[in-house]
Amino acid sequence: MIRIYIVDDHPLVVEGIRTALQNEADIQWAGHAINAAECLEFLRLHICDVILMDISLPGKSGIELCSEIKNEYPALKILALSTFHQGSYIAKMIDNGADGYVVKNADKNELLLLFVQLLKA
Repeated sequence: MIRIYIVDDHPLVVEGIRTALQNEADIQWAGHAINAAECLEFLRLHICDVILMDISLPGKSGIELCSEIKNEYPALKILALSTFHQGSYIAKMIDNGADGYVVKNADKNELLLLFVQLLKA
């Protein structure tokens, strides 16, 4: 079972991903946050396997949040989620601890494959 948590401030993105994954037998929805503070509070009280994290968040960027989470929870897998395709954004997330990167126009099968690869690494 893979427990997924999403950090994104766009409700339609969160609901779309949740809907796409809800019937997957090996996926458990852990919840979601719309900003860094909500995410950090969740992590103090709950466990998840993978965080899908938007780069652009209100208050604190996903790049900063990624680094903070990896320092506190190094085993937690983080998959950057963004509309940005530029190599500089990908590099910043990877440099700050992200284990992978997916663009928001990816399909469900691509996302599921990334989850499996992250947990095998």
